[in-house]
Amino acid sequence: MRILLIDDNDPFRHFVITTLENHLRIVDVVEATSLKVAQLIYNSDPYFECVLTSLDFTKGSPLSIIHHIQNFNPNISIITYSEQETSEEIPHTHYIPKGTVDKKSPKIFIEALLSQDIFTNNLKDKNPEKRFAQIKIFYLWRFEELPFDLYVKINEKKYVKILAKENRYDEAFIEKYNTSKNQYLYLDFNDYPKLEALLYSDDWFEEMNELSEEDKNYRMKKIIQNMAYSIGLTPHLIQKAQEVVQFVVNDIGKSQNLSQIYNRQQKGMSFQANTSTLIAYLTSALCDELKWTTQSSKEKLAFAAIFQDTSLKSSKLCSLFYANIQELDELDISKEEKKTFFKHPIRSAEIVKDINLQFPQVEDIIRHHHERPDGSGFPQGINYQKTPPLSSLFIVAHDYVVRSMINRFEKENSEILKEMEPHYNNGHSLKCFSALKIILNI
Repeated sequence: MRILLIDDNDPFRHFVITTLENHLRIVDVVEATSLKVAQLIYNSDPYFECVLTSLDFTKGSPLSIIHHIQNFNPNISIITYSEQETSEEIPHTHYIPKGTVDKKSPKIFIEALLSQDIFTNNLKDKNPEKRFAQIKIFYLWRFEELPFDLYVKINEKKYVKILAKENRYDEAFIEKYNTSKNQYLYLDFNDYPKLEALLYSDDWFEEMNELSEEDKNYRMKKIIQNMAYSIGLTPHLIQKAQEVVQFVVNDIGKSQNLSQIYNRQQKGMSFQANTSTLIAYLTSALCDELKWTTQSSKEKLAFAAIFQDTSLKSSKLCSLFYANIQELDELDISKEEKKTFFKHPIRSAEIVKDINLQFPQVEDIIRHHHERPDGSGFPQGINYQKTPPLSSLFIVAHDYVVRSMINRFEKENSEILKEMEPHYNNGHSLKCFSALKIILNI
């Protein structure tokens, strides 16, 4: 069964997807995170058996897309839901109350959803003793522990427990199992109501989580990077990215201690997330040193740090910059993957187009982040004369952070800066590099 799901509330959309995947025998859920995207998807391939749409959009009304779909296929099943207690009846659709603040219940919503005629003949075996439920590994970023045991699937008959309930897990655990060939982990179906209760939310993190604000921002950054790669930016993600950026800018403003921040950020992070975090802090500190102290400049640079490698999934490819680009030929990757690497600044820049009106220049900074002052970088091969000031600052910060990380922070700052110095001796690059030396007390 092919279903078009239209909802710009990311956490709740994930709850609905999980519900459909665990209760229906055969299902292919296509996500649309905006009304515009929904129309593009439907126009390109309108052969859906069901459309499931929220009525609570941040921007616009879904009536237009509903009427558009009904004009094409008057017999299609369209199911709507809303958190409003009363919702305007839309002809030839089926309405489900999502639940108000006082009346939220995953069980009530799910029963109402699965009782729809379109789904009743496609329900899975109701005997839970013979079944395991599944959860996308990506969703684990929202929690620090789970109220049920977690399993990995070996084959149809064998599941191996990898995490006991209420045991905390870290990033290394998630990254170990989250591969291109493995996107799900499993739980006993008797525990499935506990999963529903966890996911049935409009918020990413439950208040009961004991995560620090720094940990929440780090995990949110991983969620943002993963979702931006797969579905682009939604209003919800943009809002969360702004919160992460604001935290970074405020934190560096309060501490002014890069060494302390670096030591704190080094622990337990993947290369991609760690790089973006450290670049965000460093660019903010460089702005202060150069007296480019506008809030706008710091925010643009921090946004660029978060999204610079959004179109890359490989941590190894994310680690390639000036100093180790020759390693690309030594990696066990296809020619197509190499092409993807050299195009990723352009592809990542395209992903952030939706925020360019609010944060102009972010797209340019991302597109330029692998350029070099002498023109030997990619994808455009521009030199320092054609590189704007904020892009130049970002390039210097990026180069320093990556060189530090590929040496596991064991190389002295003076040695790293000595390696970098021949590349930054003109224009804005020289100013930014000089500021970097001052910040690092070299």
